[in-house]
Amino acid sequence: MKVLADKYLDEDAIRQTGILSADGVSNLFKRHESSSAPIAEKVQMDAVINHLLGVQIMHKHFIADDIPKRAAGQAKTLGWVA
Repeated sequence: MKVLADKYLDEDAIRQTGILSADGVSNLFKRHESSSAPIAEKVQMDAVINHLLGVQIMHKHFIADDIPKRAAGQAKTLGWVA
């Protein structure tokens, strides 16, 4: 999860997407890494982090990337004509 978080939940990625709060995500990770956080709370934070990753990854693949344009380019490469 850490590798994905480093890629999709870093400050730059969050700003580019414009959906999440970089400060909020940073605070969540600080709390998650705190030795004073109870295990039950860390489990709940794991679920939240997974959801945040999902939001960022889906945005990158389905919104930020122009799927119709990519499909048209791939169709042209394959010689498909509509």
